[in-house]
Amino acid sequence: VRPMAIRSAFFIAVSAIALMYGTTLSAQRTMNLDADNVDFVLGNFEFALLHELAHVAIRDLEIPIVGPEEQAADYVAAMSLISPLQIPPVGDENWLGYAMNAANAFVILWQIAEEAEAMLPFWDSHGLSIQRFYSVTCLLYGSDPERFSDLPEAIAMPEQRAEGCPDEYSRTRKSIDWLREYANAENQNAQPAAITLRFEEPRTRISQLLTEAIRDRGLAEWTLRRFAELITVREEIQVVFRQCGMPEAAWQPDRRELVICFELLDFYYALSPMQARIGIVPALRQ
Repeated sequence: VRPMAIRSAFFIAVSAIALMYGTTLSAQRTMNLDADNVDFVLGNFEFALLHELAHVAIRDLEIPIVGPEEQAADYVAAMSLISPLQIPPVGDENWLGYAMNAANAFVILWQIAEEAEAMLPFWDSHGLSIQRFYSVTCLLYGSDPERFSDLPEAIAMPEQRAEGCPDEYSRTRKSIDWLREYANAENQNAQPAAITLRFEEPRTRISQLLTEAIRDRGLAEWTLRRFAELITVREEIQVVFRQCGMPEAAWQPDRRELVICFELLDFYYALSPMQARIGIVPALRQ
């Protein structure tokens, strides 16, 4: 699992470009936040939190995985949004919308990078954002091909990939079921450690309002409570919202700290006006 550090010059470059494309943060400080844009941020926040919690589970339970850990964490996060085991505080449909918002963010980042002719981080442990986009949308389509029948054409997904998405969803669902059974077996004689949540003071008006939205909806608390019911962590974990100097979320195993940076919330809000540029939204929101 990566430490809290700058992952690549590519991410910094795309962050700067995204801020230029979206409404500037300084201009937004005196504005009320747009509800659709807030939902876009909340969806991407949830995906990031679930992704990092997947890292916690993989490491603490020593879960055997084949392939890149980052890809496994993406699939756990996506499935947690597409097929939750319990009704989330925002409701099933809004929760599914969070998966759609996460997919939208990945394709927006790819489009920004293409237009800027940014050097792509082929070496990164994460997949390219366009690959992550197709992974999430394939699971979405596979979860209900009838409902999302227009999705493959809307996102130019090749027919041979689309045909395999129902099976990909089914196999991933079985893997998640196995993971839950494995966790239950591992947890039988374990004493659960505490998972605490702390919010530090955000520095921008936007991250303050977005943090209030997260707290008002009880998203972090509900997600951590559900995680603790499924996974018994070996040692105490602290989940911290703080100012970091860059848009990031990271699990730091040496400190047993899962950090959500306020800059990440600001970053996704800057991206959020670009949703209108993406043609997949109507297909996703049928």
